[in-house]
Amino acid sequence: MKKVYQLILILSLLFTLNACHLFESNDGPFAVTFDSNGGTAVETIYVDQFKPFLPTTIPQKDGYVFAGWYIDKDLYYPMSFQTGTNQTLKLYAKWIAVGSSIDQQAIIDHILANIDLVTVLESHVVTMLEEVSPAVVMIETYQGGTVDGGGSGVIYKRDGNTYYVLTNEHVVSGYVTGQFSITLFTPTGEVKIPKHQVTLHKSSITHDLAVLSFTSTQNFSVIEMADVADLHVGEFVFAIGSPLDLPNTRTFGIISQLNRPMADDYGLNTLTIQHTAPINPGNSGGALVDIYGRLVGINALSYVDETVGEGIEGLHFAIQIDVIKSVLDGLE
Repeated sequence: MKKVYQLILILSLLFTLNACHLFESNDGPFAVTFDSNGGTAVETIYVDQFKPFLPTTIPQKDGYVFAGWYIDKDLYYPMSFQTGTNQTLKLYAKWIAVGSSIDQQAIIDHILANIDLVTVLESHVVTMLEEVSPAVVMIETYQGGTVDGGGSGVIYKRDGNTYYVLTNEHVVSGYVTGQFSITLFTPTGEVKIPKHQVTLHKSSITHDLAVLSFTSTQNFSVIEMADVADLHVGEFVFAIGSPLDLPNTRTFGIISQLNRPMADDYGLNTLTIQHTAPINPGNSGGALVDIYGRLVGINALSYVDETVGEGIEGLHFAIQIDVIKSVLDGLE
């Protein structure tokens, strides 16, 4: 009888242990520890099963450049954080001595394994647009004291307390000094420059460009200009302006073609950047910038074909930066 009780006890214990195993989670979180190999310490982190993750800090070591985390002490196998893990891990830092021959593959491995390139790019674009957008203004035109039109403009120059704004000729056509107001979108809110403070300078129908100015003691952003030699078909561009009733709108596209000639029956005859960043009425005179926030063109028009009718998309045009630079002094 005693042996029967012992057998029952053993079976009960085995069942209990097995049950504990069955209900134990294999989804994590799993501890990931870091051996910085003489560098500054990196805290342990805990991650769920196969969820992509990144270390919270990058270690530092005097006289060395950090070259990534590896899953083995011999530093043969770099860790790919985008694949995640299903077990506890200990990772090892690889270092390259400053002044030694550069292990290019190690640097590449570090970049691919330790940096989320999409997140880095998004962060850069967000910051760039925040910094450059205050240099792009909304222009409203008046007839008899009532707003009857307008567009966008770009602050490109400051001379003392005078700010110069570049826009399209067709935005200012038919109006004179005293019939424009300008709204700026600053980090602290909107600032409106009233009609009596805005001056119309000269304009060019040929290039669809015009210059306004206003005087203020406040500090406003001035845009940086790119060089046409730096532009390439396929690179990212961003349109900034105030289309319709949607002030300070930003859109994204690519350069489709450079040096695209555009002409019309009203005297336009110039070179443009063809691009895919959406623009609409009100974007005219606004900025087309590259990924660094530099002005590459002034948005002017979208393609319309009376034969084809509606449905044409992604055919937008900005007065090219080299054209702008060649005529700007004469418009002031």
